[in-house]
Amino acid sequence: MKTPLTLAEKLAPMIIRKISRRPPDFIVGADHPDGPYLLRWYITPWRRWRAQADANPTRWNRCRAAVARMLPNLYLHCFQRDDDDRALHDHPSWGVSYILRGGYIEHTIAEGGIHHRADYRPGVLRFMGTRHAHRIELYRLLFKPRGLGPTTFFMQSAELEKLHCWTLFMFGPTVREWGFHCADRGWIHWKTFTAAGKPGEVGRGCD
Repeated sequence: MKTPLTLAEKLAPMIIRKISRRPPDFIVGADHPDGPYLLRWYITPWRRWRAQADANPTRWNRCRAAVARMLPNLYLHCFQRDDDDRALHDHPSWGVSYILRGGYIEHTIAEGGIHHRADYRPGVLRFMGTRHAHRIELYRLLFKPRGLGPTTFFMQSAELEKLHCWTLFMFGPTVREWGFHCADRGWIHWKTFTAAGKPGEVGRGCD
């Protein structure tokens, strides 16, 4: 669903400036040579409740953690790199994404192996089901005009400057295991695909 671009333009500086003043709560791909893949800030406090229960498992903290597992989480995301291009990935829950700044190209595979590409830019509100499998590719800039208005010329090339993508993301309670969809091997659990103990790092992949 497309919302007015002016809404995203007004919300983006206010939300990004306020929340990103503090360090990210979670970094995906922190040890990658090309830098992090995703920076995540917790907006709702539920994830902190679960961490507190792990660190100090009092009855009260365990009760809060049990409640937190049933509640959706709201995050601020900053995508800084493309998804791994070897496979699409799905998710452990439903998600709702609102693009604040930047944007991306989403790659999906329809029934019959048909490859689809879709462009999503600021102001787009998206709902993704638990089994929605995709891969995200960031925009590249051929040049960087002031304001990044509608006349901005985008081009896909590894040598060009990547635009970070900022989104508000609501994620529902975990309802399933998630993983990657490899062309030859089929679905692979994320723990097998990625590097052990390094979220977002390339591991065995589809091999």
